[in-house]
Amino acid sequence: MRHLKVIAYVPVLGRIVRPLGYPVGWALIDVPEPAFADRVWALVRLARTYEFWVLAGLLLGVVVAVRRLRGRDVRAVLADRWMSWLAVLVVYIAAWEVLILWKFPKAFVGWFPSFAPLVAVLFGVGFARLLTLPDLSALARRIVLGALIVLLLAPMAIVRHPLLVVGGEAAPLQALDVAAAHFRRVVKPGAKVFLWGDSMPLYLAGIRPYLRQIHSTNTYALVEDRVAIEKSGLWGRKEMEEWLGRDADYVVLEPSTLDQYRERHPDHMARFDALLREHFELIDRVDEYPWQVFEIYARRR
Repeated sequence: MRHLKVIAYVPVLGRIVRPLGYPVGWALIDVPEPAFADRVWALVRLARTYEFWVLAGLLLGVVVAVRRLRGRDVRAVLADRWMSWLAVLVVYIAAWEVLILWKFPKAFVGWFPSFAPLVAVLFGVGFARLLTLPDLSALARRIVLGALIVLLLAPMAIVRHPLLVVGGEAAPLQALDVAAAHFRRVVKPGAKVFLWGDSMPLYLAGIRPYLRQIHSTNTYALVEDRVAIEKSGLWGRKEMEEWLGRDADYVVLEPSTLDQYRERHPDHMARFDALLREHFELIDRVDEYPWQVFEIYARRR
């Protein structure tokens, strides 16, 4: 019964578990509606991240299209019952991921690897049949084969992830390790940590924040529905009072995240700031990872 909440995120079927107290989690938190440009950019970033996959698809599509325009037979490449069903399955999975992640379009790029092997099979069969066509000229075969080899080898040498910085600034992964080491020096092992920010540096440091805060920065429930909060794995005002009031040893904050909450929800943040001032004091600042700066607070003794 505890796993039925997964169904809450499925369109239409989610209505089945609503009477059991399983809401869609993002109905309780602050998730701004993405603009049309955000959705377009999500697709651009997906193509940019898997650029060599996109180029392979374009290569296969262009060659097939050219053959079709010249009146050559392309059924040997496209007409296959099992490959057609596999293509339908790929489209089906992709469509459902778009629907489920409709409010989080930037997450599309992270879910593609879950069904990418199916796409690889389609590419593999398509190129294999193309290269074995009896009427494909030797020159065309060499060009396609050469381009395919380049597309297979290039990703081993060229890694240009779109979320990483471009240029000669600090290396992100090394800077992240330095930030994690900074956390290890300041936060005592086994301490209870309240986190409102990205959890990656703390994870690398071996520090365990409250479980409900690890998933993302958007786990604070603005709607104080206790049943829904507990069933959604979120945290609300009750946890804020308990953790900051008497339980947490440290507070780790990402100021850029809290500034957004202070702007949109000043009433909630007023109580948070009051608890922080009353029980904690700023002891350090972690800025070795310049794309995410953190402040560390320790409980007043």
